[in-house]
Amino acid sequence: MTAEGNPMNAVELIVGDNGTRVTEYGAACAPNAALVAQGVMPTAQQYIPLPQPLPGRISPGGSISYSATLTLTPDDTQSNVSVTTPFTLTLHFLRPKVLIAKKTIAAVGTVSAPNVCAFNVLRFKLKWDPSVRRL
Repeated sequence: MTAEGNPMNAVELIVGDNGTRVTEYGAACAPNAALVAQGVMPTAQQYIPLPQPLPGRISPGGSISYSATLTLTPDDTQSNVSVTTPFTLTLHFLRPKVLIAKKTIAAVGTVSAPNVCAFNVLRFKLKWDPSVRRL
């Protein structure tokens, strides 16, 4: 999934444990101006390292949130730069009556990693994709 018109901003997740946990999660973004000034290439996608599975359970209402301070290594920033950032994720799963593969919005949420990403808060929508392997 891409967001805000920049293909470098991406959020992806897999839900497992009978719909109770985010078992795999990935986020990436375009680097902010401060990282570029430190030598990170503006085209170097920043990979945000998150614990797998994501701590916590999805609430009965369909929500989960996660906050932590994360450190990106030079491998994550694709440069010689390491950076530490506060990170927040909020996610709310929608319960549509009809699921249409790759068209139905399954979840909406926000991501924030201000010391890393070119955006302050990324708002995203994730589409349901049954072709992803089940855990």
